[in-house]
Amino acid sequence: MKVESHNNGQGRLSPQDLGRACVYGAGLSFLATAFGKPLLSSVVAEVGFVVIAWLVVTRRKLPAEEAFMVRRAKAGSLAFPIILALGIQSASSLVLMLVDFLLGGNLSEAMTRVIGSAISPGFLAQLVLLGVVAPLSEELFYRGFGLYCFRDWGQGWAVILPSAIFALYHGPLGVAYAFVLGFSAALLVLKTASLWPAIVLHGAANLCVLGLDAIHSRVHGVFPGLPEWLPCVVVRVAGLVPLLAFRSDVRDLWTRAVKTFRSLRQDELLGQRFKTLFASWSYVVLVVFFALSFTLTAVVILAPDLVPF
Repeated sequence: MKVESHNNGQGRLSPQDLGRACVYGAGLSFLATAFGKPLLSSVVAEVGFVVIAWLVVTRRKLPAEEAFMVRRAKAGSLAFPIILALGIQSASSLVLMLVDFLLGGNLSEAMTRVIGSAISPGFLAQLVLLGVVAPLSEELFYRGFGLYCFRDWGQGWAVILPSAIFALYHGPLGVAYAFVLGFSAALLVLKTASLWPAIVLHGAANLCVLGLDAIHSRVHGVFPGLPEWLPCVVVRVAGLVPLLAFRSDVRDLWTRAVKTFRSLRQDELLGQRFKTLFASWSYVVLVVFFALSFTLTAVVILAPDLVPF
């Protein structure tokens, strides 16, 4: 099965284009840190990926609305992504709490050390960055440009590979959550033929981080005698309840997910295509980069005394 394309003989994109764009985007993100202002650096890093993708698309003379899936979406298709975002964020928080408990608190300590130096702008700036800039930029790049680059390899590749790269860029502490979010967003894009449900899903998920934490803090303030973890668990479990009103949408998404993984597993050219990917220098660079990132985080969690920060 090929992802739908309306390209009439114009230039084409390939998986190698996504790999190179990811490496160039990562390099631009690193250079953006030279600004010295975390918020500005984050905006430049986010938008930089899209600019690189746009340059590739225009150079190939492809219609941007097709390459980035920027098409109108029915208003009714935007409600489920919001509820799904709340559910994904709530489930992710519960899993992280469980893992942190099993690790004796080492996970939360590691998250503080690894993410503690990240941006901490004012509340309004957080709303704009997390609710608008990041969702628009990352969805245009991964679910628009990324999906289009893999469209000739079938739905399994087009959904899973860009989602995996997206997840790995979020680091080992957020890789599982980011993959589920990106994978779900890609399925919504294919279902609706529009990027907007994915943007809404991503933006709502990011804002849920702020909202759930605020509700947790408020509940804990009203009932200070409760164990600190209890309000957090209650709030997250409550975040799963609204999904019951969208049971049919959840079932449909699950069915699409199963078919997507099956299509990749049954691809007769699976091995050959992996070889094609790693014949490109860009994917080798990405593997090395992610391996170093995961190794550093593992050291921070398992042997924090060895890390000088």
